[in-house]
Amino acid sequence: MTRTRFAVPIVIALMGVGAGAALMAIAPEAHAQRPGEWEIHSRIQQAQERINHNAARGNLSRHDARRLEKELNEIRHTEARMRKDGRLDRREREVLDHKLDRLNKEINLEKRR
Repeated sequence: MTRTRFAVPIVIALMGVGAGAALMAIAPEAHAQRPGEWEIHSRIQQAQERINHNAARGNLSRHDARRLEKELNEIRHTEARMRKDGRLDRREREVLDHKLDRLNKEINLEKRR
């Protein structure tokens, strides 16, 4: 009888660990169901790094770096507005991708001047 008293809490604890592991295994799949959302954050970060890097190397004037930074901040604000419902739909991601593509082209043009 003593064995049973100790065995039940151990079994319950092990079940909890198993459930936690199962949830951890499912979590990446939940992110995989929202393609594009993580890519937007990554693209915004990359654009920021490109602006910073080119400004530090003197490839962008202060004026151009500030202007590009302002455009990037507008993209961030647009994303925040679009995300107010908790997600980005396909059309919203396309709009953000287009804005980021245009910004990247501007960075390339400005750093060559």
